[in-house]
Parts: sequence; structure tokens; C-alpha cells
Amino acid sequence: MDNDEKAYRRARARIREIKSFFSSLITYLVVNAVLILINYLTSPDRYWFYWVATIWGVFIVVKAFKVFVFGGLFGRKWEQRQIDKYMEKNRSNFNQNDTID
Repeated sequence: MDNDEKAYRRARARIREIKSFFSSLITYLVVNAVLILINYLTSPDRYWFYWVATIWGVFIVVKAFKVFVFGGLFGRKWEQRQIDKYMEKNRSNFNQNDTID
């Protein structure tokens, strides 16, 4: 697999990650709007929708940080450094074994 193919796959995976976040965000907004409406129509004196909105909102914020800020605990940059390190180690081991023969 050449570098262009690898770059394309990484870009495609990144786009899927961003698309997944926005799909989750839209679902969160729509569902919570419906819950607010249901809450208002069924029990306007007691607000319960905010529990769902708050708990689900925390997960949305975590996902946003993962996608846009940190790239996860072991993000793409870390992964690429590890791959490069492993490939370099294998190249040097291969070159050493190659010169011994």
C-alpha cells in the first residue's frame, strides 16, 4: 500500500469520525426537543427532561473533545509515531540480518 492510499484511508476514517459526531449531535438536539415538548405537555409543573439532556450532553461533550481536541488518548499522531518507530526498528533489524549473511 503506497503513501497516497494510506493518506486516503486516514482521511476517510477522520471524515467518518466527524460525521458520526455531527449525527450524534443532531440526534441529541432532536430527541431533547421532543422530550421538552413531552415534558411541557404532560407535566409542566415538574421538569424531568433536563436529566436526560444533562447526562447525554456530557457524553456528547466527551465525544467532541475526542474528535476535535485530543483525537483520543492514543490519537492518530501517537499511532503514527508508534508505526514509524516499529517500522524503523524492523528496517534496522532487517538490515543487520541482511549484512550477517
